[in-house]
Amino acid sequence: MQFDNRQIIIKLKKRRYLSFIVYSVAMILLFFTEWFKRPVLGIDKSLFVISISVIYILYSIVTYILNYNFFSFSNDNDSYIFKFVSLRPFDSEKKTIILRKNSFRGIKIKESFFKLRKEIILFTETKNGVVSYPSISISALSKKNILLLKKILN
Repeated sequence: MQFDNRQIIIKLKKRRYLSFIVYSVAMILLFFTEWFKRPVLGIDKSLFVISISVIYILYSIVTYILNYNFFSFSNDNDSYIFKFVSLRPFDSEKKTIILRKNSFRGIKIKESFFKLRKEIILFTETKNGVVSYPSISISALSKKNILLLKKILN
């Protein structure tokens, strides 16, 4: 069994680029055209600039906190393979975790930030006992894939 969230990641990247383009065009229109020289509906140009900037910054902060990852899972013959890459700027290192099924001891799914940020913690047995891997963000997985992952790993 194998799945990934490639389609969701494509949509998220398009949304990020589109929001940047809309923000940039709005700022260009506000600063370099004569359309907003006088107040519109009683709202001054500076209030438009501040409002649009605050909305864009809040959107950027929320997507940074959610830490969307490209996530791929493969259920090989004798091991589980997790591949993931963060969509955060400057954090695009490709990571892989390979766990043997006979040493795998379970998972824990942690939710935070109003249950929008979801992370999976993997547990495996070693010579020194059960250890956990650093959490992997699965916020960009669909509910169907999260349920499928739980079913396979439990």
